[in-house]
Amino acid sequence: MHATDWLSFIVSFAVVLALLGVVLYALKKMQNGSLLGMGQRRIRILDTVSIGPRQKIILLRVKDEDILVGVTVQQINTLAGFPLTEEEIQPIIYRRPRLLSLALRWLSALPIF
Repeated sequence: MHATDWLSFIVSFAVVLALLGVVLYALKKMQNGSLLGMGQRRIRILDTVSIGPRQKIILLRVKDEDILVGVTVQQINTLAGFPLTEEEIQPIIYRRPRLLSLALRWLSALPIF
C-alpha cells in the first residue's frame, strides 16, 4: 500500500469513529429527552438512604416541593413534605438543541465535491 492509501484509510476510520461518537451522544441525549428540547422530568430522585435490607428512605423533588418517602416491600408512605425556597426554584429555560445546531454548522463548513 502507498502512503496515500494509508492516509485515506486513517482519515476514513477517524470519520467513522467521529460519526459513531455523535450517534452515541445523540442516543444518550434522546434517552434523557434533552436533545429534542423537552423539559426536565417532573419527578427527580434527590437522595436515597437504605435503612434496612428491604427498606429505603427516598427524597423526591416534585414540582416546587421536596417529599420524603419511606419505601418497603409492601408499601410506600409519605413521611414529610418541604416546600422549596425561592433560591431553590430554578425556572425551566427552553434551550435550542445544541447537538443539532453544531451538526448543521459542521455540515455547512464541509466542502462539496
